[in-house]
Amino acid sequence: MRKRKWVNHLAISNLKKHMKRNFFSVAALVIGLTASFLIIGFSNNAMKSVINQSYRQLEYGSLTITKEIKTESKNGGLSVVRNNRPTIEEMQSINSQLTQYEVDLNFDAILPNYLNITYDQETLKDFTYECIYSFTGNYINKDLLIDGKMPNKDILDEVVINKKAFKELNESCLNKQLKLYQECEITYYTDDDQQPAITDYFIFEKEVTIVGVVDDLNFLSTPKVYYSYLALKDYLSTIYLNNLSTYYEKDISWINRIDESSGADSVSSYSYRLFLKDYNFIPSLEEDIAQIKEPFEITCSSLTRLNALTSLINAATTGMEVFLIIALIGTSLIMGIVSFSFYLEDKKTIAILVCLGGKMSDINDIYCTENMMIGITAFVISITIAPLLQLLINWIVKSFSGFEQLIKIPLLTFMKIPLGLPLLVFASTIFISIISTLLPIAFSKKISLKEELKDE
Repeated sequence: MRKRKWVNHLAISNLKKHMKRNFFSVAALVIGLTASFLIIGFSNNAMKSVINQSYRQLEYGSLTITKEIKTESKNGGLSVVRNNRPTIEEMQSINSQLTQYEVDLNFDAILPNYLNITYDQETLKDFTYECIYSFTGNYINKDLLIDGKMPNKDILDEVVINKKAFKELNESCLNKQLKLYQECEITYYTDDDQQPAITDYFIFEKEVTIVGVVDDLNFLSTPKVYYSYLALKDYLSTIYLNNLSTYYEKDISWINRIDESSGADSVSSYSYRLFLKDYNFIPSLEEDIAQIKEPFEITCSSLTRLNALTSLINAATTGMEVFLIIALIGTSLIMGIVSFSFYLEDKKTIAILVCLGGKMSDINDIYCTENMMIGITAFVISITIAPLLQLLINWIVKSFSGFEQLIKIPLLTFMKIPLGLPLLVFASTIFISIISTLLPIAFSKKISLKEELKDE
């Protein structure tokens, strides 16, 4: 007990004497420990935050399914892949597996996402015309609505826009009109030598009213205008191909034309649409897609965006972990160098202590105690400022990307252990403090204290 008393007294005395240089040790350790808390908080919650925020896309349940047909060249050195629309029988089989989805025709060939959209006589660049199956029922998450209303029935005359579009339209566009225009040429080939090709033009021209605004995923998003797919189907069933109808002497609507086309015809879009019936099943969407094997391929732009984000998070996490390891090694080196310099400066004092009966273990205890005091001080500072930095960083990230709580430091429970993270960081701090002291001192044992004392 008496030994511990004089060891602590000398450690405190050294701490005061070396105050300026100890400040650098504390600062280095604070940076390393604070980074540890923040990086662990990022690893703990970033992926969950990204996934949850990615679900905030009104069209998340909209998928496209196509059939890939591979043709090998005669010499076997080259294969050509072409897309076809699956047959009705194939889609019936797929729908028996994916019962939670509506299966429908794909109208992208005549009405793609990108079309001419104008507002107040100004053409809107980068705006997309996105379909959701229906504004009624559970097809979409209506909680995403932040202004206006959702259409209470499926009509093409009413649309909803996302927050990004709302901002680009100066946030004064509710109940105002957008003008939509799309024109395309579709040719039908017959076996008639006198009239081998019949061309019709699809012209889509509408004024639609913006009735609501939704707050969807902001990061990597574009300004979007959402419309009802059911409303588009009703519309296409009433619009006829004049030339083809005249040739066959019966009314042929665009729905008929697309439905009866072959899977290799471009008007089929080489695919079908799948729409999730209940947005609450969005988390299982990736598993649903995994059920469908080659030669069929299901694509979902929202899921593609999520996969890009998760890859980015994984890369960022790996980079941060490497940085953390380098930072902690650097911190240990700084503390070791500072501790070693103190040891060399105190050669005379150490020699006197040895002459008075002090052991090298006692000397080690003095410098270990000093460094542990530095470590405990740095730990207290770090555990105080890390949550404050977490709030600041999360606020900054949310302001430009929309992600909430990208960093969430698990101070209360970590790996199902109460106060697991603070205990782990504290133990690591003590370990760094001791190792950064003992290794330099062990290296310096070659110094002859008697000779150093004689020189003095």
